[in-house]
Amino acid sequence: MRSKNVSIKFTVGFTVALLVLLMLLQGVLGLAFAQRVMSEVEGVSLRDARQQAAIGENMHQMEINRSQILQALQHNPATSYAKMHDHPLSVNSTAINDNTAKLQET
Repeated sequence: MRSKNVSIKFTVGFTVALLVLLMLLQGVLGLAFAQRVMSEVEGVSLRDARQQAAIGENMHQMEINRSQILQALQHNPATSYAKMHDHPLSVNSTAINDNTAKLQET
C-alpha cells in the first residue's frame, strides 16, 4: 500500500512540475513573440517617418522652385519690378536648376 502513496505523490509532483515548466515555456515564447512584434512595428514606424520626411523635403524644394520662377518672371524689363532686382536672372535660374536636380534624385 505504501508504494501506491509514493506513486501518487510522484505523479502529482511530476504533473505540477510539468505544468509549471509548460507555463514558463509559454511565458518565454510570449515575451519573444512580443519583442519580435515590437521590433517590426518600430521598423514600419521608422520607414513611415522617413517617407514623410522625404515628402516634406520634396514639397519644400517645389516651393523654392515656385518662388524662384516668380522672382525670375519679375526680371521682365517691361515691368517696373525689374528695376528692384539687383542681381542677374542667372541667380534665379541656377537656384531653379539646383532644386530641380534635387527633386529628380528622389
